[in-house]
Amino acid sequence: MDSIPKALFIGVIVALDLRGLLAAVISLIIGNSTASIEDARRMSEEGKSRNQILKRWTYVFISVVVAGPIGYFLARPLDNEYLSIIIGFAAGDVMAFIVENLIPEAYKKNEWHIGISAGLGFLVGITIFHFL
Repeated sequence: MDSIPKALFIGVIVALDLRGLLAAVISLIIGNSTASIEDARRMSEEGKSRNQILKRWTYVFISVVVAGPIGYFLARPLDNEYLSIIIGFAAGDVMAFIVENLIPEAYKKNEWHIGISAGLGFLVGITIFHFL
């Protein structure tokens, strides 16, 4: 359910027509896609049936689809002070995801390319943010 703050954030970006944050939307979509694939693989390894996995992701999908428009409609009447709370909450959610999931998983594998991949990912993110 960590996708809900991110979906709210995307709704806010769309409502306010913040074109400079298109890179944030792209990175959230890519990050959520890879995390979803990894979580589905892990659930499969834990012995959950394909039906259980699809049911769980259907619930997540529905909650995210509902959260986007909520963010969109919240952005209209709120001033910048309250919008910064929503954006800060989404940023904290991304930080928590990185610290709880990505970094421990990277250290478990302890392969030579992990540091290079992290640096390259950061460089790609900065490049996308700069040009979009």
